[in-house]
Amino acid sequence: MLRSSDEHLSPSEPPDVVQEIATRFDFPHYLLLAGPEDGPRTVVTTNWDPTLISACTNQTLLFRNRFVAKLGAQLLPSVDLRGLLFERENGDRQPRMVQTATAFGIKETLGLRIVYSKHVAYTALLSAPKLPSIDTAAVVFELIKAANSLGQKGVGSRPLPSLTIRELECLKWIAAGKSSKDVGAILEISAHTVNDYMKRVFEKLGATNRVQAVGIAFQLNLI
Repeated sequence: MLRSSDEHLSPSEPPDVVQEIATRFDFPHYLLLAGPEDGPRTVVTTNWDPTLISACTNQTLLFRNRFVAKLGAQLLPSVDLRGLLFERENGDRQPRMVQTATAFGIKETLGLRIVYSKHVAYTALLSAPKLPSIDTAAVVFELIKAANSLGQKGVGSRPLPSLTIRELECLKWIAAGKSSKDVGAILEISAHTVNDYMKRVFEKLGATNRVQAVGIAFQLNLI
C-alpha cells in the first residue's frame, strides 16, 4: 500500500479505513486523494501499482482528469465505466494509460468527493475490473464516516503557514489598502523592508501577488 510522504500531509498515518471499505464491498483497488478544495491534492492511501501511480502523477492525470473534475462539480457519487480517470479535463484521452490500468484491474470505478472543511476535501475512488453488485448508499455512508474520521485526525489537512509578527503586521496593513511606503511609515521601517516581508509572505502562502496573499490570509483566518 502506497502512502504519500508529501509535506502537506499530517505526520500521523491514516488508519486503513478505505482499504477496509474496499475489501468489505469487493473492490480490489482503492485510492484516496486529499487537499484543499481549490488547491493541490495528494495521495493519502492507495493500493494501485506504484508504476501506474508514477505514470499518472508524471502526467498530472492522477489529480486532474475528467472523472475527478466531475466528482468535484457534484455532491452525489458517480461511476466511471469509460476510463475518464485517464482522460484530461480538455478531453485528451490517454489510451496507453487506460490499457495499463485495465491490465492492473482498474477498469470500472465508483467515486465520491467529500468536503470535510473549506481547507480539505477527500476524493475516494473504488475500482474493479467490473463493478460489484453493491448497496451504493451503504458504501457512500461508510466513505463519509471514514472521511470525517480522517478529517478529525488532520489527515490531508494543510498546516497553517507560520507568519512572523512583523509579516502579519505588514500583511494586515496591505489588506487595509496601504502602500509599502505607508506601511513603512506606520511601522517605522523602509518601504524596501516592507517589500522583503511581503515576499516572504508570498512564499509561505503560495501567493503570487498582494491581492492573492490577502485573499488566502482571509480564508485561513490569519487576518
